[in-house]
Amino acid sequence: MNFPKLHPTLACLALVSLRVAASAGSFALQDHPGESLEVLRDGKVIARYMDGHDLSSPARQAETYKPFLHVFDPAGTAPITKGAGGSYTHHRGIFIGWNKIGVGGKVYDRWHMKGGDQVHVKFLAQEASGDRASFTSLVRWTGQRQEDTLLEEERTLTFLPAPAPAYAMIDMVSKLKAVAGETVLEGDPEHSGLHFRPADDVEREKTAYLYPVENANAHRDRGYPWFGESFTLKGQRYSVVYLNHPANPPGAAASAYRDYARFGAFWKTTIPAQGAAEFRARFLVIAGELPAPELIQKAWNEYAGANHPVPKVTAKPAEFGKSPDSKKKAAEEAVTKPAEEAEPVVSEAPESAAAEAAKPAGVTLSRDPAIAAAQSAKRAGGGPETPVLHFRPPAPRVLTAQEEMKTFKIAPGFKVELVASEPMIESPVAISWDDQGRMYVCEMRSYMHDVDATDEDLPSGRISRLEDTNGDGVMDKSTVFADKLLMPRSVMALGDGAVVSEPPLLIWFRDTDGDGVADKKEIISDKYATKGGQPEHMANSPTWMMDNWIASAGHNVRYRWQQGKFRSEETTPSGQWGRTQDDWGRQFYNSNSDLLRTDLFPPASYLRNPRLTERTGIGFQVMRDQTCWPAGPTPGVNRGYLEDAKKPDGTLVKGTLRPDGSLQNVTATCGPAIYRGDLF
Repeated sequence: MNFPKLHPTLACLALVSLRVAASAGSFALQDHPGESLEVLRDGKVIARYMDGHDLSSPARQAETYKPFLHVFDPAGTAPITKGAGGSYTHHRGIFIGWNKIGVGGKVYDRWHMKGGDQVHVKFLAQEASGDRASFTSLVRWTGQRQEDTLLEEERTLTFLPAPAPAYAMIDMVSKLKAVAGETVLEGDPEHSGLHFRPADDVEREKTAYLYPVENANAHRDRGYPWFGESFTLKGQRYSVVYLNHPANPPGAAASAYRDYARFGAFWKTTIPAQGAAEFRARFLVIAGELPAPELIQKAWNEYAGANHPVPKVTAKPAEFGKSPDSKKKAAEEAVTKPAEEAEPVVSEAPESAAAEAAKPAGVTLSRDPAIAAAQSAKRAGGGPETPVLHFRPPAPRVLTAQEEMKTFKIAPGFKVELVASEPMIESPVAISWDDQGRMYVCEMRSYMHDVDATDEDLPSGRISRLEDTNGDGVMDKSTVFADKLLMPRSVMALGDGAVVSEPPLLIWFRDTDGDGVADKKEIISDKYATKGGQPEHMANSPTWMMDNWIASAGHNVRYRWQQGKFRSEETTPSGQWGRTQDDWGRQFYNSNSDLLRTDLFPPASYLRNPRLTERTGIGFQVMRDQTCWPAGPTPGVNRGYLEDAKKPDGTLVKGTLRPDGSLQNVTATCGPAIYRGDLF
C-alpha cells in the first residue's frame, strides 16, 4: 500500500516522543511529606492531595489553610482543578467545608476559612494495588486558636478503574466527629458542602449542567441523586458527574449553575457531642462531553446499590455573567483590555423575564439518549426570545455554485475555480487529498435539518471519493467510499483508503480491490470523542504530522502506524476544529473565537516530567487581533443580540455586531491551513 512520504525533519522531531513505562492499569502512591501525596496510574499522575500546612507567614498560611484534591488531565501533565489564589481563593479542587458551623453558642466559618484552618495531621492509611488506590487523611478543623479543635475528620479518597468514557473515578468519604460538643452544620449551597472546582481559566460562557429531573431548577430542587457539568479549559472540553450517595443526609441541595463551574452538594445536619456524620460522593471525570443519561444512571445504581430507572433530564447552560465574581471579572477585563479586545457584557433581565427564559421549550428529542441530552443542551441556550434588530438584514437568497463564485472578492492575480458542488457532494464538513489527486469528502448529511435536529440520529453520513478523470481540474466522478455513518466528523486519506472519525470510533476504511468502495475497516480507537456530544467540541481533524504521528484537534491521544499496526500515545490536547503544520512540523490550530495558535515546542516532550505544570511555548497565540470584516450583515451568529454598552466608568464594551449588522470579532473560526507551496 502507498503511504505519504515523510519529511526529512522526521528523524529529529521523533526524538522528543515519550513512552511511559508502567504496568498496565497499576495504581501507585507517591508521598512528598509536608507537601502532597500523588496518585499515579500507569506512571501518570491522576490526582494530587495537597496536605501541606505552613504557618511561617500569613501568605503561606492562606495558601495552605485547607487540604484538597487536585485532579489531573488524562495525560497527567497538569491539574484541571483550581488551587490557591485566583477568583475565590478558598475554592480548591475537590474540597469540603461549611460557612456556618455552630458549636457552644458560637458560629465558625470553615468554608472561607475565616479565623481558622483545616489541618492535615497524618495519614491513617495508604494502599495501592493493581486495581485501586486509597488513603485516609486525619484532618483537624481548628477553632479560633490553632490548638483548638472543632471537628476531627477522617477523609478517605479512593481511586478505582473508571467506566468509559470517564478516565478517572474518585470516591470521597468525609467522617466528621464532633469533638467540641454538639455541632450544627448549616449555611447555603453556595458556601457549604462537598464540591468540585475546575481551574480558574474556565471559558465561562461554555459551562453547562445536566440534571436528573424534568424542568429542573437547581435553586429550588432538593435531593438529586446525581448531576453533571461540562466546561472548557484551554480549548479542551471536560465533564464531571457528581454521584450523591443515598446514605447522606436527605434533602441535599445542589449548587450547580455557576459559570465558573464550581459545583457540589450541601447538607444540613446536627452531630451530637462525640458523635459522627459521614458524607459520601463519587466523581466521574471525562475528557469530553457528558455521557448519556443511561450511563450516568447505571453508574449511580452501581454506586448506590439501587436499580432506579433512567430519569427524564434537563440540560441548561450555566448562568453566565450572574455571579458576583463574573460581574467583577467582566468589569476588570473591560478596563484592562484594549477597546478592540474588550468582551461584551451581558445585561441581566428582570427577575421574571430571566425565570421565564430559563423554562425549557417543548421539543421532540432524538431517539438516541446521548444525542437527546446534547440536543437539550443546545436548546437551553440563553438570549432574548425576540432580539431587537437595528439594521435591515438582506433578503435571503439561494445561489448556485456558479452564481456564488461571482460574489467573491479576491486579491489581484488570484482566481477561484469550482472543483466540486452539489449534487456531487452534500453537506461537506472536511476533505482530504490522497497521493493520486483524489479528494475524500466527509459529508455530515443528518446535521441540523431543522431547529429540532429531526433525524440527526440516523446513519446517513458518508465519505465520497471524487476524481478528475480528464485532467481539467474539475472533479467529474464521484464514488460513495463509505456510507451509513452516524455524524462523521473528519477524514484523512491514508494508504488505500481513509481514516474517518465517527464518534466514538476512529476507523481506517480501506479499498483493497481498487473499485473505490471501502471493503475493509479497522477500528483504530473506540474512545475518539463521545457519541452524541456537541459536534463543535468533539475530536476531529486527524492529520499526519512530520514526526510520523497522527495528531487531532481536541483529542489527548495521538496515533502512529508502526510495524503493520497502529499504536497510540497520550499527548497534550489542543485546538477545536482543524489542524495544520508548517515546514518545520510545528502544529497550528485554533478555536471558535481565536484565529490561530501554535506549539513552539513539541507538546509530547512535556510528558517526560509529570510534575511539570508550566508548559511554556504551548498554545502560543499567533494572531492577537480577532477582528473580522464580513461582506454584509451577519445576524445569525453566536450572541448576536449583545449590543455595545458602557460601564459606569464610561469604558466602552463592544457588542457582537457593528451598527451595520456585521460581525466584529470571529466566533466560528475553524479549518486552519498553512500553505507550503511556492506559487504564492
